[in-house]
Amino acid sequence: MGALYAFLNYCRKHRFQSHVFFWIGVFILSAGTNYFGDTSWTPVPSMIYALVLLLIQMPATYFLAYYILPRLKNIFTILVWLLSAYILAVLARVLIVYVAEPLITLFTNCVVEPGQESFAEICLDLYKLFRVYFYHTLAIPFVFLAIKLFKNENEMRERTLQLEKEKIGTELKLLKAQLNPHFLFNTLNNIYSLSLDNSPHTSGAIFKLSEILDYILYRGNLAFVPVKEEAALIENYCGLERLRYDDQLKFDLQISIEENVEIAPLLLVSIVENAFKHGASEDMGSPQISIYLKATSRHIQFDVINSVASGSQAGKEERIGLQNLKQQLEFIYPGKHILQILTDNGYFRVHLAINL
Repeated sequence: MGALYAFLNYCRKHRFQSHVFFWIGVFILSAGTNYFGDTSWTPVPSMIYALVLLLIQMPATYFLAYYILPRLKNIFTILVWLLSAYILAVLARVLIVYVAEPLITLFTNCVVEPGQESFAEICLDLYKLFRVYFYHTLAIPFVFLAIKLFKNENEMRERTLQLEKEKIGTELKLLKAQLNPHFLFNTLNNIYSLSLDNSPHTSGAIFKLSEILDYILYRGNLAFVPVKEEAALIENYCGLERLRYDDQLKFDLQISIEENVEIAPLLLVSIVENAFKHGASEDMGSPQISIYLKATSRHIQFDVINSVASGSQAGKEERIGLQNLKQQLEFIYPGKHILQILTDNGYFRVHLAINL
């Protein structure tokens, strides 16, 4: 099937050459059929006969394919098609009787029984017209039409797929456009809080923010990035957030990544952001956050567990980041991911598994 689609793509890019080769093939097939099908025929009469038929088959094909077929929608156009077929059969018989047979007799020693039919007799001999010339005239146009219809269907399918890709790409950009300002707003708030406290960590926080911005600006719009780069972003973000809590936050980060594993950018960090914003920042006691990332060539597993304060809505509401995450996963990894959001005994857990 792939070879067929490649052939159709070639025909679409080289239409003139494709049509020339098509008609050369038709001529060879017709001449060969005449020569091998009738032992009394020599090559020259066979080629003359095929060439004369080609004079009617070519205009018939393009007339039916590019004029009749697009308008074949009601009974009137069907009647026009039948009338066209009859006229083409008459023209084919006229060319054979008054052109092909005299030429064969003139240029070869082959004796062809003269037609001796008047134009009126040709028009009225419906049996011969539809038994012989209807087939000879329309067989090739039908083959051409079948190829054209298949090609049109393939082009329509490709256009549909392209439109779907463009739509998904646009929606992904919109989702990221929602996520990034949300993400940056929270980060800038953190740095602002540090500056109000005259924290010595402010300059380090600004440096980490610059690395985060660099990632978002130059890597965030890529289709896929190495998981190690996404992990580095998570480490920078967590380092930035932890400056706010000193020793109050119990934090655990475990990462295990194989080489050459890729993931769509900014997927994992939205889960981490959710844990800090709606977990640690709302827990007035001793907040806890645990992050586990494991990536192999076939599978990515990501778990984020954070404590939640009593009465917190973090486990009951879908925040903006997690809403966007769900939609992005449906676009990028349809049928290849599992996303579970659970609340149990004062802990909020997000489990993400992706099959690569």
